[in-house]
Formats: sequence, C-alpha cells, structure tokens
Amino acid sequence: DHDAKILNTLSNCGSSRGTFQYASDVAKLSKCVVSVLDVLTENIVQYKIHLHASTISAATTSQILKFQISQNDIDKGQIAITSKGTNLVYSLSKADDRDPLVIENSLWLLRSLLETESENIFVANPSKERMAECLVKIGILSEKIQEIVKISFKLPKSLRPALMEKCMELTALIDALRARAAIAAVGKLTNEQIAEWKDLASRPRLTNRRANKELDKRTLANVDILNDSAKQIQNVVDRLDFDNLVFPADIMENCTCIFTLNTPKEAMQEGDCMCLTLQVRRSEATIFDPNQLTIENIGLTWMTCDTFFETSAIAKRYANSDSIKYDAPLKPNTLAEAVPSPQPSKSDFQGGFDKKNSSSLVKGVAAEDINAIMPLYLSKDHWEIAKLKMKPVLGYVCTLDVTGFTASQTLIVPFLVLYKSIADSKNHDDNRTRFIRRLVEETCDAVYETRPTFRQDTVKRYHDYLASPIYRHTEVVPRTSTFLMHLYTALRAGDITIDDFRGSVSLLASAVLEETIRRYFRDIEAIPSNLELYNIDKAKMVTNVVDEWEKATMASDSSSESNAALMFRLARSSASIQKVQDENTPEAVTTTTTTSSDKNAKNSSAAPPMEIKAPVFNASKFTISAATESFIQKTTQHTSHSLDQLFYALKHIANLSTTPDPLTTMKPINRLCMIIQCHEQRKHADRLAAIESGIYVDFTSPTTPSKATKAFIETRWTRTIQSERQREINNVMLTRSAGDAFKSSNQFAKSIDVDECAGLVMTVAKSIGGPAFASFLGIFQTTKYVHAAVRGDDALKVEKLRLFVLGEHDGVILRVDRHHGRLRWKPSRKNMFRIWVAYRRIMTREMFVDLFPDNVLHIDSLYNASKYYIYEDPM
Repeated sequence: DHDAKILNTLSNCGSSRGTFQYASDVAKLSKCVVSVLDVLTENIVQYKIHLHASTISAATTSQILKFQISQNDIDKGQIAITSKGTNLVYSLSKADDRDPLVIENSLWLLRSLLETESENIFVANPSKERMAECLVKIGILSEKIQEIVKISFKLPKSLRPALMEKCMELTALIDALRARAAIAAVGKLTNEQIAEWKDLASRPRLTNRRANKELDKRTLANVDILNDSAKQIQNVVDRLDFDNLVFPADIMENCTCIFTLNTPKEAMQEGDCMCLTLQVRRSEATIFDPNQLTIENIGLTWMTCDTFFETSAIAKRYANSDSIKYDAPLKPNTLAEAVPSPQPSKSDFQGGFDKKNSSSLVKGVAAEDINAIMPLYLSKDHWEIAKLKMKPVLGYVCTLDVTGFTASQTLIVPFLVLYKSIADSKNHDDNRTRFIRRLVEETCDAVYETRPTFRQDTVKRYHDYLASPIYRHTEVVPRTSTFLMHLYTALRAGDITIDDFRGSVSLLASAVLEETIRRYFRDIEAIPSNLELYNIDKAKMVTNVVDEWEKATMASDSSSESNAALMFRLARSSASIQKVQDENTPEAVTTTTTTSSDKNAKNSSAAPPMEIKAPVFNASKFTISAATESFIQKTTQHTSHSLDQLFYALKHIANLSTTPDPLTTMKPINRLCMIIQCHEQRKHADRLAAIESGIYVDFTSPTTPSKATKAFIETRWTRTIQSERQREINNVMLTRSAGDAFKSSNQFAKSIDVDECAGLVMTVAKSIGGPAFASFLGIFQTTKYVHAAVRGDDALKVEKLRLFVLGEHDGVILRVDRHHGRLRWKPSRKNMFRIWVAYRRIMTREMFVDLFPDNVLHIDSLYNASKYYIYEDPM
C-alpha cells in the first residue's frame, strides 16, 4: 500500500499526469509489462491538427513547433500556442482509422516496438521467462498488424499496395524474431554469435511466407552446426604451427584484406580466412535453388570472412539509421499534411531478393560494388578453416541469413563463380584473371575431391546426358553452366578421361545446343506464324480453295443438307486427316464433307458431298522464308554465344583445336526442324511426353534420315493448311447458321440427324456457361421433350444427351468449358435432378453413372428416394 502511494504521487509530478503499473511481487511483473504494451498498441488515439484560417498570416513555414496536448485541450477541441509573440490557434479532431496517414504512423510505431523487442531477444544467456515474455509481445504486435491489413483492404486500390508491402515486411520480421526467440529460449546463442548475427539475421524484405518457414527451419537445424564449426576452427588454430606456415609468393603479394591489411597467415591466426569478393543478384527462388544465383562480377578486392560480416553489420546499422527521414516543411494551412510519412531507405546494402538489382555493400579498391564473398583454397591448412567458414558465408550469399545454408550451396555456388572466372579470363586474358581463375579452380577441386558420392553422381549424369534427352531437363540438370563446370572439375580430377571426352565432345555439344535452345524458348513467346514458318502462300493454299468450295455449296440445293451437319462432317474429316498425319503417313488424303461409313446417311437426304482435296507436300520445292531464316539466325546466334562460353574451358583442358559447333554441320532444313521441335517441347512435360511416345527426333545427329525430316515438316505444313482452311470454313458456316439460341435449340430438339445435332452444339452452344448453353440445357430437363416433342427412338434421345454432356462426337471436339478447360459437363445437383426426372424412364442407373461419373452419390440418392416419392415433371 505504501509503494502504491509513492507511485501515485510520482505520477502526478510534472506538467501532466503519468501512468504506472503496480505489481505486488516479482511474479506479476510480466503481466504488468504486457498491460503497458496493450496501452501502447490498443489505446492509441491519433488526432488531426488544423491551423485556424484567421491566424495563417502570422505563421511562417520555417518554424518547428513543439507542444504538448492535454486532456483539457482535447475536450475543448483546440489548442492555443504563443510563438515569438504570435498567438496560433489549432483545432483538434479525431483521426479516422482508415486514414492512410494514420495507418502509416501506426506501422512506424509497430516497427519501432519490434526493433525494441529484437534488442531484448539478442542477449547472452537469456532466461526462458524473458524469451516467453518477448514471444507474447510479438504475438500482440502480430495481431495488431493483422488488424491494419484488414483496414488496408477497405482503402482505395491505388493506396493499398504500398501499405500491404509494409505490412508484409513487418510480418516477415515477426517470423524471423519468433525463430530467434525460440533458439535463444533454449540458451544456444553465444556472445560471439550474438555479435555476428544480430544485424544479419533479419530479413525485412522477404515476403514469401513459404521461404520464411524454410529459413526458420534451417535456423533451428543449423545453429548446432555453426557452434561445432566455431569449435573446430579454434582447434585448427591451436594445432597449426604458424612459424613454419608458408604460402606461395603470388598469394602473399596479392591476397591482402582491404580493411585489416591482414595476409592469409595473419587471418588464420585469428581464426579467419581470405575470401574472393563478388557482386551477385538473387531472387527469393535462390533460397530453394542456389542455381538461381547470378554472379554479376568478381571483384579486384580481397577481404577476410569476419571483416565482411562486420562490414555488413555496420552497413545495416547505417541503413537503418536513415530509414526514416523527416524533411517536409511545416505548412501553414494544415499541420496534418506537415507530419511526414516514413520514407523507405535508399541504402540497399544487401541487394535484397531482387533478380534485377545487385546493389553494393562496400566499394572495392577499383570502386567496384561488393555484396558477397567466397572463401578460397589457398593452401591445405588454409582450406581447413575456409571450408568451415564456407557454410555461413554461402548461407548469407544465397539467403541473406548466415544460418540459411544447405549442403547443395557448397556444390553449386563455387562452380558458378568458376564459370564466371573462366568467362572473365576468356574476355580479358591477363595475369589477374588467370590468377583468380586458378584459385577458384583449386577451390572447386577441393570441394569436389572430398565428396566421393558427388563424384560418382557427376560421372553418371555425364553419361546419362549423352544417352538421352530425358536426362537433360531441369529436374536432372537445373543449370547447364553448373553441370559443365562439374564436368570440367571431373576432367581435372581424372574421373573422366580426356580421350573419352574427346570422343564424345561432338555429341555433348549437340545435346547442350538443343537443350539451350529449348530453355531459351521458355522465355521467348514471339515467333513467326505457322504460315511464315512453313512458307505457305495463304491466298493460294487457303483463301482460293475455300472460296471455290463456298461457291459450289451455295450453288447446290440448300435443302439437301443442313449447314450444321455440313460443318460437323467437315470437322470430322479434318480430324481424320489430322490423325493420319500424326502417324506420319506421307501420302495425300482427300477431305470430304461426309464419309462412306456414315451411320446416319440413311436418315439424310444429302446430295453427293463437295470434296476438298488435302494439299500435297513437295519436299523438293519447299524453301525457308526470309522471316523464318531471320528468326533461326537470331536464335542460333544467341545460343552459339552461350555454347562458346560454356565450352571455352573444356576446349583447353581437352586440347581441342576449336569449340565444337554443331550448327555448322547441320543442314538448313534440320536446323528448322530442331528449332520447331524445341519450341513445341519447350515445357518439361511436353518434352517427356514426346520422348515416351517416340515422336522425338534428334535433328542434330548427322545420321538422322532425310525421310524423318521430310515427314516432320510435311505433317506440320499440312496441318497448318488444314487448320487455316477449317477456320475459314467455320466463319462461312457460322454466318450461314446465324440465328437466335432458341431457334437453334428447337432445331436440335427436332432433328433426327446426330451429325446435325453435333454441328449445332459446335456452332451455337460451343462453350459451357455461354449465352446459348442454357437454351440447349432446357430441352433435356422437360419430360414433354423427351417423350413427345421429338421424332426418333429412345436411343437417339440418349445419344443427343451424351454428345451434349461429353462435348465430343465421333472424335470431334464440340465445345469446352471456358472456365475449367474440360470437355465433360458436370451438372449441378439441381440440373442433375431435372435431367434424371426427364430421362429416368428411358435410361438405367448404369447409363446415368456412365454419363455422370462425378454425380454417382446424387444419382443413388435419387433412385433410393424414388421408392417412396413420385417425381413429377419440374416444368
């Protein structure tokens, strides 16, 4: 009671009353802290302050006014201030929670509170109670952020993205702090780790929740590994005899840390290692696949590992210090507009997860940008420390988190640096590039030699890559440059003999060329049209032929056959030709508007059909158009440059006179076929399906028969002409069949020709959910239609329902679901009930289940209920 009186007296001291929380014992202290936090996060009321118009002339824009607002001012709704002898009167009004400025201020406050909690989390030997308290506070702040997210969705669309981005940044920070608090609660953070990780652990710009969870999982799994690495490094330092430690002269001369001026030997004495500096770009996909990392540049500067992390921590603190800037002047007409909104920092020291931005952590000796490093093999003793430092370094390079490393990063990132160093030595062959390339090669050799399983896998992938294209897709070889650098290292280690490589280098080059082109097409959509690609004269091969056909059909008796039936039979004939040509049958096929096996010919009074002869492909007269030749040249030019870069190192290690270039030995028609096939099979699933079905052809091989090339072009040449003709014919038939949906559905109901019914569905009800679909659906839901309104037997009525539901007839696709891309129509429970009532007397349960497999349970329930109820026609 005595303490409470003292606290109450203290709270009344000063110009305004304060607040306090009283705890009778230490055990209740945490509850009081949470209550104070509740006051900060839940009971904050923001007010807008407006300067009265009568006092505007007395104000100046250069003034900075500081004042306190009392409860009395709030009750009166205004505040009076005297500044330099001038009386200023401001009005107070409660701000709306949905005001963007209010939300900005709330987010700024929440971020400040989160940063305060991060200071409490990164302490040595934390108590479990303190960490549990931090987790409770973080949970409260997380709920507050979710409330702001809900409010943000009520704002105009133009204001929403910026606020949502800030909310996602805070959410990512909360996820990171929760993981660190969980680790600290177990007591596994040492003083050294706290100093090293404190400013490197947060991922403020990571918005992928799946990536956050993955990194948090890695943090929990890797913290013990980092502790063991620190102990192992200390053991190595204690064991080494530094007096007798010797490095090559060129290493001692060139490899000196830019900041500490330490040589490799001096760095090792401090438990550190020398690193190569890099400039990299990364996306969030790099967290899961290190192959997505882009090595932008290799720097001229050398830096030790610990120096890099210390510099990164300093850069982050500098970036945070200017993350909020208040430079807006005080405006006399409204103080609310003078309150500056937080501006994002421009000090992007990490580069973040932005594939287009590499940024800069520090400038090197040649003013080059540096935001990453890689430990190097300088000697056997140096590598003992460097390979342990490699884990947190590569974790940071790929994920911006030292605890985010995986074993795959060690097998990929050094080889990406090797590829870049070889490319640099190719473009600028001097002492520096050769020196760096040698060190990176030795580093990759050290990584490769100590992993027998990986060595065996590399040799196996090499032979599989040569054997079949099924082993060249991204699941087996995520990045071709990485794979070839593995192969290059295997050649240096002797796992693949030089003679064996020389014998298969042409086959390897052809395989790499084709796969590079195929992957190139994944990002390129603009290609010549099929008419240009196959050099087809549209006027001669399409337009003139369709015009002649239209004149002939117009001259015939219009009553001989309905337009809808004619259209369907044309489509069926085209489908037959398509099937024949897909089987690579070269002989010409005649297209007709009907077939001799037409099962409904006896019910039709059609005149002899009008024939449209399929085009005959003449391989000797086929030429490549100028547009296609330009497209081929552009594609091959891009891939040839990539191939030259990839094979530069392999050429020298195998003592090859020139870089193998399969394009120079390929015929023009083979190049065209290869590029077309790569574009058609640019998706991984399409390539696998082509290989499994046996339609894949290796056009890069000199043994590929000309017959296969001719059949490949002929199939697509004929298919293109047939498709263009069918499109023109469809336009003609649609014009002739123009009419309202009701008229077409009546014609469908009265027709006894299944082909005519199929044509009506194709031309009118061609899309599920389309405007005419309901009119056709209605005729299947009335008992009157099914029993009296149509001529024909029950089988015909069932056949009409079948082609309408399945969306195809005689191999011809009639329509698709425009929302789900499927053929079969799946009725709702209401539509299923109405169709069942109308058809239950002419269809058995098995027929219903066969036609509506997704409605089996509903059909069974209808049959069970029919034992007790009599269903009448719902119409």
